[in-house]
Amino acid sequence: MSLLWASCGKSYEYEMTQPVAETGWANGQALSFEINATDTVQVYNLYLDVAYNQDYPFQNLYFDIETTFPDGKKGTQMLGVDLFDKSGKCQGECSRKACTLSIVLREGLRFNALGSHKLVLSPRMRQSLLPGLVDFSIKMEKQK
Repeated sequence: MSLLWASCGKSYEYEMTQPVAETGWANGQALSFEINATDTVQVYNLYLDVAYNQDYPFQNLYFDIETTFPDGKKGTQMLGVDLFDKSGKCQGECSRKACTLSIVLREGLRFNALGSHKLVLSPRMRQSLLPGLVDFSIKMEKQK
């Protein structure tokens, strides 16, 4: 998977949001997303939105994304994103309650097999509880 920054305001073929507990995202707490591929010809763009607030105590966030393919094979990628810049300013789009950082997980995605593709996000930080994270969303749009 390659990583780039994305913009929002689009219509999505798939969109799912997983909330984080109010106390924070804990080690061992996985967030799961399941995409059912019904077409191996169509090309898609896959995005991840991370919603967070000022209670998040770090500049960056590291987590693993484990993908399970329809044949049972798995792949894992560690992802690191900056939620704040060096001066402490939130990255992404902000409202009164939270900021949302949108990340392109994959442009030009074409499913190699029909069926369930499961994405599981797990925290990979030294601190066992990460306060200030609100939710994570996976979005997929048809590439034009």
